[in-house]
Amino acid sequence: MAYSSLADLRQLSSDADLLQLTDDQGVGSIDTARVDAAILRGDQRIDAYLAQVAPLPINPVPAILTQISAKFALIELHLRRQTSLSRTWAEEASRLTRYLEAVSKGREQLPGLALVGLFSPSKAKAGLPPLSNYPGLEGFDS
Repeated sequence: MAYSSLADLRQLSSDADLLQLTDDQGVGSIDTARVDAAILRGDQRIDAYLAQVAPLPINPVPAILTQISAKFALIELHLRRQTSLSRTWAEEASRLTRYLEAVSKGREQLPGLALVGLFSPSKAKAGLPPLSNYPGLEGFDS
């Protein structure tokens, strides 16, 4: 089960951008197979971190996880087209990776996991920093 979908990517990027990132054949439509493959690669990256603190796959999917998945998928699609990421996307990838690393080490909670009973509180530490400390994750503070 994917953590995000094309609809989620459309909330972060325009159809014109998604078309440019996926339409290798020039047919004029978003290649949903390429989108699905990018989502899968992003979700695998997420799972590599979350496997240390929760059974996989995460279900139901918390909203913040959908957001992270969609952003990683867009990063994957950008990597298909460029030899390197733009500074903005590279910084976003770094922020998201640091956040997931903090979750995997119990220094941060993933909002929504505790609500569905998946997060291991024994691995979490008291006094966790708010998610607003991670730019791009504002509005998801628990």
